[in-house]
Amino acid sequence: MLGISALFHRTNFTDSEWMRFRRLDHIGIYLCIAGGYTPIAMVAVDGWVQKTLLITAWVSVALGTTIRFLPFDPPYGLMNGLFLSMGWVAVLAIPQLIGFLEFEWLLLLGIGGVLYTIGAFIVGLRRPDPWPEIFGYHEIWHAMVVAAATLHYCVMAFGIIPHA
Repeated sequence: MLGISALFHRTNFTDSEWMRFRRLDHIGIYLCIAGGYTPIAMVAVDGWVQKTLLITAWVSVALGTTIRFLPFDPPYGLMNGLFLSMGWVAVLAIPQLIGFLEFEWLLLLGIGGVLYTIGAFIVGLRRPDPWPEIFGYHEIWHAMVVAAATLHYCVMAFGIIPHA
């Protein structure tokens, strides 16, 4: 996700190339969200919650990927809405995660989700935009993504995977 995003934001493209990389950028986000759900679903939860997380995550990847390959851009905000919907399905796992994860890992998982959400609203609203030419709303969004991804990586590496 971050590699395609970095390339997408740092290279000059023709219009068709830009559209292709934007699609890949969005598909990378879907895969990252589903990839974050999968170890939690496989290791930390069970029953209907496990099935719901896995089905929702991977059906959303298929849906989002399909939408991104339509011959036109989806309505503004649809992609962010799908990203947020995918992410917040995680609340279904909280009761089982409380019994599985130590409090600090659960807290970091939640903080990461909140950072992603705030960042999505910032990029969706396109504000605040403090220094548009240097560090604007889009850079704030990416800083929040990096912080949230780091927190979620730590939760997976040190909170979830040791139980696998």
